[in-house]
Amino acid sequence: MIQLAGAVLACEASVLKDAALQSITLLSVLIRHEQTMFAQAQQSTACMANHDVRRGHAAANGFLAGQVPSPQRKGRDP
Repeated sequence: MIQLAGAVLACEASVLKDAALQSITLLSVLIRHEQTMFAQAQQSTACMANHDVRRGHAAANGFLAGQVPSPQRKGRDP
């Protein structure tokens, strides 16, 4: 999963598996990374189930197009 721009390392899955089986530290890091990605996917799913994804998508598109709405002030005079 790619989340940010930047440098990347790549290797064959079998090479990574062999390295992980020989290093408890690497294996631990890979397991924690997998657990973090799974938790993030669960949280995203829960958020999408509780929020109107279409409305959020439209707001994100507006933001990316430079159409940032001004904040609304509640209970204050303009």
